[in-house]
Amino acid sequence: MAVTTLYPFGQSAPIGGSSYIIAWDGTSEPVVANIPYGVTVTYNSQQYTGTMNATSSTMGSIYLVAQSSNPDIKDMYITAVSNGAYVWTKMGSSSIDLTGYATEAWVEARDVDLTVAQYEALVQAGQVDPDKRYFVDEE
Repeated sequence: MAVTTLYPFGQSAPIGGSSYIIAWDGTSEPVVANIPYGVTVTYNSQQYTGTMNATSSTMGSIYLVAQSSNPDIKDMYITAVSNGAYVWTKMGSSSIDLTGYATEAWVEARDVDLTVAQYEALVQAGQVDPDKRYFVDEE
C-alpha cells in the first residue's frame, strides 16, 4: 500500500508513495518561487505568478495551491512530460460538492435524548418519529 504524506514546502519527500506539497496555503503572502510556473494567485488584492519550473525533481509529487477566493480549496498540480519537456499540469481541485448530504445541524436536530420511561410512553402513544434518532438513557 502506498503511503500518502503532506509536506510543507521545501521538505524532501521520500521515494515511492504519494507526496502532497503545500505550495501556497492562502493565509500568507505567497512565495512565487514555491508556486508552479505560470500559476497566478491573489493575496491582499495583489496578484502573484509562480516561477517554480517543472523539473525531474518535481515529478511524483502533487503541489497544492490554495484558491485565492477560497483558501480551503486547493488546486492540484503535477509535473508531466510533454514533447520531451517537463510541464505543470493541473489535475483538478480538492473541492467536493456535498449538496444533498446531511449537515451536522440537520443530524443533531434529529437526535433525541430520552429516559426509558419517556421512550416507552412515545411507543405506547404511537408517536415514535421515524425521522428521529432516539438515545435512551437508563435513568
